[in-house]
Amino acid sequence: MPQNSTINTELENQESISNKKVKDDTVGGGGSAPTGISAVKVIQKIMGFFFVALGFAGIFLPLLPTTPFLLLAMFLFVRSSPRSSQWLIEHHILGSYICAYTSGTGMSVAMKTRIILTLWIVMGISIIFFTGILWMRIVLVIIGLGVSIHIIMFRKKPLDKPVSEDIQEINPSPRSNP
Repeated sequence: MPQNSTINTELENQESISNKKVKDDTVGGGGSAPTGISAVKVIQKIMGFFFVALGFAGIFLPLLPTTPFLLLAMFLFVRSSPRSSQWLIEHHILGSYICAYTSGTGMSVAMKTRIILTLWIVMGISIIFFTGILWMRIVLVIIGLGVSIHIIMFRKKPLDKPVSEDIQEINPSPRSNP
């Protein structure tokens, strides 16, 4: 999977900065032994994995947004654990959400279709079988429409190169045969 060079550069910078820092934290306030990882970084890492779990659940549950939770997890991992952020970028399922969003390449038509189809199947089951109140059904339909419009409006992933450009490179000026 292609990796986003901006994220990798940021991770490398973060790693080099964290390797150069000398920890001034001390155990008990008076000793000279460093504590290693600060409590803030531990909390950020735990929260990062919490948001990864929410993002993963969002793949299957249409009301949970996958990409924002994964971006939040990435934000927390970059500040707490370069290893965890690298894991998230390289993850075979979750990494594609982050790389597609941060690189601006967009979503393929197949991905949009799969997301919208899953959204409306789960939404339809919820509306028909689990919701008996009319206003709640209306709210769910409005949410479904809003999410569908957002996904449709999301930038379409461009093709590598149209066939017509390949032909023009081979034969830049078409000649007529006499």
